Amino acid sequence: MMVWIKLCLRNLMRNTRRTLLTACIVVVGTFVITLADSWSTGVFGGIMERFTAASGHILLVTEEFHARRSLHPLYENIPGADALAEKLREIPGVVSVDPRIRSSVIVTIGEEIGDDVAMLMGAPDRWYRERMEMEELLYDGTWLSRDQGEVVLGRRIARQVGAGVGDDVLLLGQTQDGAMSPLRATVAGIVGGDAMLEMQAYVSLEDMRWVADMEDAALELLVYARSRRRQDVAALYDKIRDQELVALDGLAVIPWYEDETFAGIMSIMEGMRRMIAALMILVTALAIFNTMTVSVMERTGEIGVLRAMGMTRMGVMGMTVFEAFVIGVLGGVAGTGLGSIGAAYLQKYGVTLSADLVDRMGAGMPIQTTLYGEWNVRIVLHAFLLGVAMAIIGVWIPAYRAGRVAPVIAMRNRH
Repeated sequence: MMVWIKLCLRNLMRNTRRTLLTACIVVVGTFVITLADSWSTGVFGGIMERFTAASGHILLVTEEFHARRSLHPLYENIPGADALAEKLREIPGVVSVDPRIRSSVIVTIGEEIGDDVAMLMGAPDRWYRERMEMEELLYDGTWLSRDQGEVVLGRRIARQVGAGVGDDVLLLGQTQDGAMSPLRATVAGIVGGDAMLEMQAYVSLEDMRWVADMEDAALELLVYARSRRRQDVAALYDKIRDQELVALDGLAVIPWYEDETFAGIMSIMEGMRRMIAALMILVTALAIFNTMTVSVMERTGEIGVLRAMGMTRMGVMGMTVFEAFVIGVLGGVAGTGLGSIGAAYLQKYGVTLSADLVDRMGAGMPIQTTLYGEWNVRIVLHAFLLGVAMAIIGVWIPAYRAGRVAPVIAMRNRH
């Protein structure tokens, strides 16, 4: 065994230039995979964090509303939402329950009614401040005070209507019966930094209930567990479903991991991650294949001598694969080390997108203007194992050819 390992190491040192070239290929591959995995994990984690904060760890709506959720039908609301929320808060594991109402409104400034549409949201002040951290997203002005008749506008909708802090705007919505319902409010502040939030307007729950003509009802009840981890939310979901004291007849109880919107985001991110990894494996494996093929051809005579001395085909193949394994380990360590430096930078400083680019992303996803990466041991281990796998995959065909070398022919061609 020691002789076999010495032969492998000698072959690696025989042509250091080729060995370093092959190792550099692995370094580049693992570096890119580490950065890409860190970036996608961080961005995906940020989206998931904002998504679960905005939609709750578990969402309660009526089954009819769930069937027409994209339309936000106000008449499919939860009557007695406040009383139901109080009962839900008594369930062990429930941290908070927040009622929310959302509806499309026309936002205009002045006497002439325009055609600028925004999603008007009404929710408890604590939800705005603690869950959504809206005060930290203020671009101008202040957050809603305890007084009614105030609105905070998303930066994009404020720019469209030409509204600023202190201006009076008209929010033309409708009641749950379909009647027109205007609300004149003063702009207290403007929020920015999130593609989805910038196309919405925010009022107190009381003002929103007045607009929708709902006394104590809500469209949605947002239930929060101790954490958004799937196992914690699943355990709380089972408790809510098993509660006999809480009447859930006619209500859909939806944990975040079963939400269709989140499932779509998750599939997109996973697809991107797999595509990047597959592309890097292919490119790196082809490069290693070329360099190792040349190496095997140059050592044909030596391989023939080893075969004549009793080394089996599997021994020759194993020796060649072990050489690639050593290169993969060295290149993987260096590549993940360099990639970790880049990942740490992305985690701390992130990448800030321009406001125009955020606008073009649309309002369907909670994309923040500054996107951060994430570094963890799983990412490093994943990239390192892929680096070793790239080296072994790339050397497999040359190793097979080396094992097929006939001793007599190889020794005849040896100089």
